[in-house]
Amino acid sequence: MGTYEAIAVVSQAILGILTQEYKKANLAKAAFTLFGTQDFAFQRNNLTAGVSLFLYHVSPNVNTRNNMPATGTPHHPNLSMDLHYMVTAWAIKPVRQQGLLGWTAQTLDKYPIISADELNRYVADNTTRFSAEQSVQIIPETSSWDVIASLWSRLDAPYQLSYTILARNVIMD
Repeated sequence: MGTYEAIAVVSQAILGILTQEYKKANLAKAAFTLFGTQDFAFQRNNLTAGVSLFLYHVSPNVNTRNNMPATGTPHHPNLSMDLHYMVTAWAIKPVRQQGLLGWTAQTLDKYPIISADELNRYVADNTTRFSAEQSVQIIPETSSWDVIASLWSRLDAPYQLSYTILARNVIMD
């Protein structure tokens, strides 16, 4: 099962997949970076080509949590979390920014399920964090303009082209 580090490992795996696939595509230089709230203010003055991954919300996966065994035997289910990310393209020219976001969306669409092997590949110390039967589903979220605009206003940064994804069913012991 995933450890308490599962959230960070999923973030690193998404970035690792994007970086790996971008290198294979042999496209113009771009960086793929995990952002915290403080990074948006810094990025405003350092517009370089790249894509940021920002974890803006974590919620329990109630569907998994409510799966009780039919036997009626009491047990404590594993903690299953959903991770909500904002994916943002950064570039000086709008056409480059749009191209980066389109490429990113297309690439993530090729990875609807990230296997335990793929997740564990991006762990810094090469230890196993996810067991073989575990995986994480990556799906685009349908976020309203209000949600996106609210995120940007709270970050106190000028709007950049973004979309949101969901990493579903991140199980932790």
